[in-house]
Amino acid sequence: MTGSTEDLLELVKEARSYGFGIAVDDFGVEYSSVERLIKTKPKVVKLDGFFLREARSMLKWVVVGMKRLGFKVVVEQVENEKEFEFIKSLKVDMAQGFYLGRPQLL
Repeated sequence: MTGSTEDLLELVKEARSYGFGIAVDDFGVEYSSVERLIKTKPKVVKLDGFFLREARSMLKWVVVGMKRLGFKVVVEQVENEKEFEFIKSLKVDMAQGFYLGRPQLL
């Protein structure tokens, strides 16, 4: 979302009023910020595959921080067994990627 944080908070408030839970996708790239995470209080934060591909040394730090803030953590773009074993060692809550299963037509 490219609008202001205040606009985002209003949208989140309205979504919650209808019974929706909140999750953040692609955290760590583009418009995501720790400020928005803390203010919106999502239940789930999905870390962008960037961390696994290009910033692996930061991934453990980010996972620990997210979990300390009380978020469930998903790592995306898990493409092979080595990556899967690595993220399991970080004790993330969920993983997504071709190693675990290809997208399926419904």
